[in-house]
Amino acid sequence: MNGRLQDKVALVTGSGRGIGRAIAMKLAAEGARVVINDLDTAPAEETVLAIRAAGGEAVACAGSVTAPDFAERFVVTGFRAHRQLRTGGAECGDHRGHAHHSPRVARALRC
Repeated sequence: MNGRLQDKVALVTGSGRGIGRAIAMKLAAEGARVVINDLDTAPAEETVLAIRAAGGEAVACAGSVTAPDFAERFVVTGFRAHRQLRTGGAECGDHRGHAHHSPRVARALRC
């Protein structure tokens, strides 16, 4: 899959079904490597399989976005699977382009 999002990583919550799944599929079709989230493992894995069947890259991270550890786990899952994050909400940098992470995320990523 090639497109405008080639070499980008997208983290999409609620993407095991419905509108979230459609968004994840579109991002993957544009070349993004996608981290799929759903409360339930089965729909998340189904979306991962559909993206892979279409030639894309995806990994699942099941769980509730309201769980205290979810955001960190979601980001770490994406980083470990794709070895980078290039989304505005997952990474920030200084004027020299260096990434900064919270200490907890940095420890989890082993930065």
